[in-house]
Amino acid sequence: AGNVGLDGVTVSGPSVPTVTFDPAGNQSIPVSNLLTLAVTVTPSGSGIQSWSLLTGYAGASSLAGGVFQMTPAAGDANKTFTLTVVATNAVGTASNSVQISVTPYTPPVPVVTFSPAPPYEIMATETQKLGVAVSPAGSGIQSWTLLPAYAGSATLVGTNFTFVPAQTDGPNTYTLSVIATNVHGSSTGTASIAVAEYVTPPPPGSYIITFEDATKGTYAAGNVTLNGREWELAETYIGNLETDRKFGGKAARVRYSDTLLAALTSQSPLLSGGVGWISLWYAAYGNDVSNAPAFAIEISESLAGGWIAVDSFDAAGVSNLTYRSVDVDVNIPIYVRIRAVSGRPEGRANIDNITITPYTSGAGTPYEAFLLQYNVTPGDPGTAEGEDLDGDGATNLQEFNASPKTNPYDEASKP
Repeated sequence: AGNVGLDGVTVSGPSVPTVTFDPAGNQSIPVSNLLTLAVTVTPSGSGIQSWSLLTGYAGASSLAGGVFQMTPAAGDANKTFTLTVVATNAVGTASNSVQISVTPYTPPVPVVTFSPAPPYEIMATETQKLGVAVSPAGSGIQSWTLLPAYAGSATLVGTNFTFVPAQTDGPNTYTLSVIATNVHGSSTGTASIAVAEYVTPPPPGSYIITFEDATKGTYAAGNVTLNGREWELAETYIGNLETDRKFGGKAARVRYSDTLLAALTSQSPLLSGGVGWISLWYAAYGNDVSNAPAFAIEISESLAGGWIAVDSFDAAGVSNLTYRSVDVDVNIPIYVRIRAVSGRPEGRANIDNITITPYTSGAGTPYEAFLLQYNVTPGDPGTAEGEDLDGDGATNLQEFNASPKTNPYDEASKP
């Protein structure tokens, strides 16, 4: 037999044990509380030889099955103990230590929590319900308040809180304070409830988007169904986070881009008889209050183009949901688009409760009724009495006063 040489090769043999603790690092535990540490010894074949906890302690401690437990007694308060574990194997022994500081006993005063999780925001006359939980066992609700003063109704029956603000209670923010007590003392839990201004309910036949029936977890452009109609949501996420300003559980979260379309666009004309007015609620998203974008509400007879802005609003600086409404008064079905038009790139805003109402011919004057008769919207450019909408040389008022009346939107029809 010959000899075999190894050049440049490191051959590792067995090593002394290694002792680790989980969680790692020095520990702190109050009197009467349980501290648990997992103790691991490596490599395979190693084991715990002994352990110690010094200096002397009054509480209970144990190390079994790789788990160390310690429950300090009152006499251990304000002391620091050293846990040392010694491990051994065929190669040798090694140890590791951790410092354990014992703090005075802290009586378990009550903890008040609310469900669902915040934030809480409702429109005036809607209902906010909260579950109120108090722990630990043996704690209970002593009293509660809702401030400032409100005209609506609020009750706390058992652990169920209900608040129905009146029309005059918004816009405002109310603080629910619940005081709980037990043998160790008392504590107070609070919840803020934002009440938006009262808005007259939309008329029958209105198309309303609450986003509660849809899911979209990306900003990339994609189509979703909102209350039975398809919409393209571009740079738009359907958000359900605490930082999303919303009624209910969801709202659109629009992110402005200076290179990409950031908009909610209907993919079919809305309301067969035309559109009366469009309303929505908006606010800056989360911490984007100073960076939130500005928007335009736009309409068109075609998805291919011809978009007309009928209103604009800016979400920058708006921290609570704010109502916006614009009269459209178009007596044909139209496409609707809500588009972020300016702002800082990636600035975000929430849009919720979009309402589109059906067109009605409720003209306030005979002259306005005359314009609507010819599908001309009062208030549009060129529709004033002294203007000549169709450029036929006769003013709109002259065409209105003619007998018979002539079409102000048709150059061939004139007095």
